[in-house]
Amino acid sequence: MPGRIQDLTGEDLRAALGYLKWTRERLAQESGVSPATVYRMLAQDGPVKARGSSIEQVVETLNTAGSFQRFGEAAPDLAIHVELEHELLRRLPPSFAALGKLWQVSGETRDQNKIMEALQGSLDRVSCIYEDSAGDLRFDYAGSGIIWSRLDYVDRKLLEVIELDVARAIAQRIYKSIITGDPVFAYCRMRALDFTVLTVPCQIGNRPGVISVSQRGRPDLSK
Repeated sequence: MPGRIQDLTGEDLRAALGYLKWTRERLAQESGVSPATVYRMLAQDGPVKARGSSIEQVVETLNTAGSFQRFGEAAPDLAIHVELEHELLRRLPPSFAALGKLWQVSGETRDQNKIMEALQGSLDRVSCIYEDSAGDLRFDYAGSGIIWSRLDYVDRKLLEVIELDVARAIAQRIYKSIITGDPVFAYCRMRALDFTVLTVPCQIGNRPGVISVSQRGRPDLSK
């Protein structure tokens, strides 16, 4: 499985089709990408050269069908995402105070600027993501403590920046918060990294979005 969309190879695509027992024509039909483009992508060796939107559509189609989740060495390292009850936020230890602060402020306002102002001092662990008019998730802000902060990704799509299995787990959390209008509290693990995160809905410009605060580690919430 390709770690990121830009790492997708022709060999990955051919293996995925073989696993699904799909034809080139079916991949074109299911993905909405022109048959000529699909043929060119499949014929390549090494990294696929095509429009980013075409690669995204093909990868998402194959990922949804389950092919990229069952072949390749990366499969055992799929992201783990465990949603937690809101009541457990009251049990957070002092070392996770930033999550508690976000929970408190989000009950008072959904304004992005006001929430960010209240989180001063913890902005290195803050990320803001919004849903664009096409329904895609895009970055608006990410603090220096976020794992992907070294990339210039403001206004870039989530799928362009983050590995697919991780992006899917994040997207599920974000869409749930946007759709329901409720915060989502979760424990996440990806590769050797684990963290606890709180995501709350807010308005980013004129678009629906979320603000998340994540902190490394897993707190003891059993008491």
